[in-house]
Amino acid sequence: MTPNEKEALRAHYRQRRAKRSPMMRLLRDAVIQKNIARGGALAEADALLVYAPTRGEITLQLICSYARQRGIPVAYPRCEGDGVMQFYLVESETELVPGAYGIPAPGEECPLFTPTERTVMLVPALTYDREGYRLGQGGGYYDRYLATFRGVSLGVCYEEDVADTLPREAHDLPVSFLVTDKTITRVRK
Repeated sequence: MTPNEKEALRAHYRQRRAKRSPMMRLLRDAVIQKNIARGGALAEADALLVYAPTRGEITLQLICSYARQRGIPVAYPRCEGDGVMQFYLVESETELVPGAYGIPAPGEECPLFTPTERTVMLVPALTYDREGYRLGQGGGYYDRYLATFRGVSLGVCYEEDVADTLPREAHDLPVSFLVTDKTITRVRK
């Protein structure tokens, strides 16, 4: 697939997102977060890595509250030079400040978190395929992070946005589980 074809695919999924009503998104986002909580991935988690949703991404306030109520620390990413992304512990979303690309990110005072095999990460995408491969916004930050991440990765999206297959490159890696508003599917062992 050429870069232009991949960008056309991104535009297609961005357009689908833009057509969804805010109320419908909130209701379905809540179902996805309940599925994450019920799925058991957080039972042994030492931390939950999340993202600050932008441009119609799945919201995560409920699952962050759920984790904190159970004593599970929550960390958000900060994009740092040369395509590097690292996660920092955040006790409250009030600690987020404008970061790279205008995306809220942890402030400088937030401590760096080093993930373990017990860390759970929620991974945003425009779409996923049935094997857990994602089509992101195109920056490559999550691709690079997933290459060294040894915890449990959960891809989150709406069921109708799951594609049968997506174009892949050698550096692309699938998530461990795909969580939608309808199902939780283990896609990688």
